[in-house]
Amino acid sequence: MSLREVRAGRQVLEGDLRLVEQLRVSLVQVRNLPSSSNDANRSVSVLVKLDNHDVYQSTSAPKTSNCVIADELVHEIATNFSTMHLVVCESTNGRSPRSIGRVSVKKREIVRNAGKEMTVPLKRISRHNDVQGQICLDVRYDQEMGHIEVSVVDYAGLSRNDHVDLYLYVSVQGCCGGKYETKKLKIGPARSSDPVYLECSCEPPRQRHRSSDTSGGLSSSASTSIPFDGGFYEPELRLSLWHDVLGGLNSFFHGQIRIPLDHTSMQPRGNPSGPQWYHLKPRSLNDSQSSSDADLDVTMSPSTPTTLGDLKFRVWYTADHVLPLERYSGLHRNLLNSLSFEPFSASLASVLQVLPTDLESIAKPLMKIFVQANLIRPFFRVLCSQYMATCQDVNTLFRNQSMASKIMYELMKFIGHQYLKISLKPLIDMIYNERKCCEIDPCKLKPGDSLEQNTQNLVFYGECAFSRVVNSNNRCPQPLKEIFSDLREVVGEFFPHRSDIQRLALSSFIIMRFFAAAILNPKLFGLRREQPEGDVLRTLVLLSKILQRLSNCVVSQKELTVKEQWLAPVLTHFTDEEHQQAMAKFLDQISLASASSESSASTESISVLKDGQMVERRTRADKKRCLKNLIHQKKRHVVLTESELSWQKIKEPSGEHEPKGRFSLAEITAVTELAESKNAFRVVTPTAEVHFQATTSLEMNDWIALIQSQQRRHLRLMKRPSELSEWFDIDTEHELETIHMTLFEHAETLKHWKNALDGTAALPPGVAELPVELLGSAGGAVNCGDEGENSENIDVATKERLYNTIQETLHSTLMIEKSHRATLTKFINQVRNGQGTRENPIGQDDNYLLIKSRLQKTVPI
Repeated sequence: MSLREVRAGRQVLEGDLRLVEQLRVSLVQVRNLPSSSNDANRSVSVLVKLDNHDVYQSTSAPKTSNCVIADELVHEIATNFSTMHLVVCESTNGRSPRSIGRVSVKKREIVRNAGKEMTVPLKRISRHNDVQGQICLDVRYDQEMGHIEVSVVDYAGLSRNDHVDLYLYVSVQGCCGGKYETKKLKIGPARSSDPVYLECSCEPPRQRHRSSDTSGGLSSSASTSIPFDGGFYEPELRLSLWHDVLGGLNSFFHGQIRIPLDHTSMQPRGNPSGPQWYHLKPRSLNDSQSSSDADLDVTMSPSTPTTLGDLKFRVWYTADHVLPLERYSGLHRNLLNSLSFEPFSASLASVLQVLPTDLESIAKPLMKIFVQANLIRPFFRVLCSQYMATCQDVNTLFRNQSMASKIMYELMKFIGHQYLKISLKPLIDMIYNERKCCEIDPCKLKPGDSLEQNTQNLVFYGECAFSRVVNSNNRCPQPLKEIFSDLREVVGEFFPHRSDIQRLALSSFIIMRFFAAAILNPKLFGLRREQPEGDVLRTLVLLSKILQRLSNCVVSQKELTVKEQWLAPVLTHFTDEEHQQAMAKFLDQISLASASSESSASTESISVLKDGQMVERRTRADKKRCLKNLIHQKKRHVVLTESELSWQKIKEPSGEHEPKGRFSLAEITAVTELAESKNAFRVVTPTAEVHFQATTSLEMNDWIALIQSQQRRHLRLMKRPSELSEWFDIDTEHELETIHMTLFEHAETLKHWKNALDGTAALPPGVAELPVELLGSAGGAVNCGDEGENSENIDVATKERLYNTIQETLHSTLMIEKSHRATLTKFINQVRNGQGTRENPIGQDDNYLLIKSRLQKTVPI
């Protein structure tokens, strides 16, 4: 497997445009649930689905009439979708969840109600509305023979992927005097079919009729019609896709398509040439029902309880439009040239720091752009030097919000995520599983709690956290050590021979913003899916305080006061000379770039990253495989560590584990999903292969992602890349698009700053003044058009360079936006003209509706 990961998003227009979509869902509460006698043993959760793909299972809450979920999902969308489903489930004593009802929201409704708190009644689930996928059809009209020829070329994305007999029911309505026939077209294993012919003729539009047929095209007899509205009935081709289950004992509806025909030529409207892809849609009870009627009215807030209950939630959707890398060449060049720009304060990177926007939204893409260019170390050194030159209080060194601190924070999360996970996750999992009480505040002790026992619990967990941090040096990635070394050197230039201040700068990041912050909020750092609550939350808060206190004692030359006296005995234990020396040694080791990189030779025990029960499946492709897999359920306890994947047989009834197999992560060549089996995946090595089946698709995806992540880590260790950019696959185009959008949104401010620099216009009211740090001066802000005392401190050459930087930035922003407009206009025309591709089938026009609004914006130059 390559170290490079696939670019996020969907390619359209043959690669000229990439849509990177992100969905954020905040689940608040499930209300007005019907009660039952067994509710005490039941819990409620919410399953988030995009079309029929499961993407997230929320944390569970005890079932009451009003269940507080309080969970949040941030999901990067990999494939196109039309509807988001929020399925409310209940489970009893750990059994498989049962669906209570669901809320379905169209993509356009998500955008329309972004950020709004919505309360929507739950509805019962019908499989006939669970429609997804698309089909490629070749539709032609033979005028000489007087019939339409329809054939299937391909299909994709259906909700059922097993090998079944697919059928397409086809009919033409609106011609031949109102009579029509339905023909059945069989789709073979090659995903294609022979053509089917339907008699029809070109004729003037008839008076519109309401059809009494609502069977979705299953009836082959002609139907009588009743005129209404006095309108005219245009001919259309109606198709519905089905497949037989269990040899015809049951049928499954996949979706329907309606293709309007031109009554003069009987060709699909728009005259598309060749086969076209069409988006499958659910059936509606009323043929005349508009798409807006079918959309969920998510604005309704029922005042009375509904039969199934209500769901309160918020949802956000964003779609970034990413162009090819060459379209961002000017912006990319100006950013990288910031390092050699004199003075740095007049460079584009420096201008980005002072824009009236959130630093975090700029720091992350900037960090990745410079990592990809192998320039992150000199870039970080320049930022640190700039920050140190203006630092006024050494006691709060790097503990405020600056571009240097934001870049380092994002860099630690990006490079050191695996390092953090291996170091802390075993401890976090142990605390979550044991749920021991560690409360030692006498005011918060509960009746029956033992202060002595709680103190022992806290000291035990504290020692575990301490040891996993200070003994993690050999796990720290070498690129991160090099950055810490640069940080120490820059601080040493301003404070030579002050190792305490150098360690203070290091602890501000590696302890305060990394280890202690991850212990306090394990979900934010990807260590746990669920938020900590109760005793677990309190334990994590106390552990974070202990770690921060120890770090402060190491870097402080003064004796620290204790504000919470009840915590003093525990803090005294952890701040003795032995603990302080170990922490100081760790801070020194972590900042020595000459040390060897990630070493697999460790005295620590191997960390278990994931374990759980799955079913081992047969790998032979014989006809009786499905029956044998059903009869012989081989339950296995599967364990993934940082070096291998192993599985053991679970003996009944003792529950003992007997080893059955193991793969070293270094020898794994592929980890892929099995399309023909539900929730199953395979792990392949050059000499063997094993198949596992998880309980849910979410669990399967977690296993696949984690095994692949560990496998890529081993490949990195073996290849020993010399450049940091070789360690990661960075989507440079997407990061540049994020920077471009920031400049685009603040183009008006940049224009006013440019005019103020050349003296053509004063800053209008409400526009942020030009920060003087851009001109290399001290102070807050300056209006460069003034002739006051600030103007005497402004270097003319610096002023001119800053003017040129802003002018060139506005020009490159305009050029990128022109490329956006041309590309998006081309995409809109493709959708509007009915040219259906696999990436954008006809009938799936939500992206067209979202993209169209962008063309209304302009760039002031």
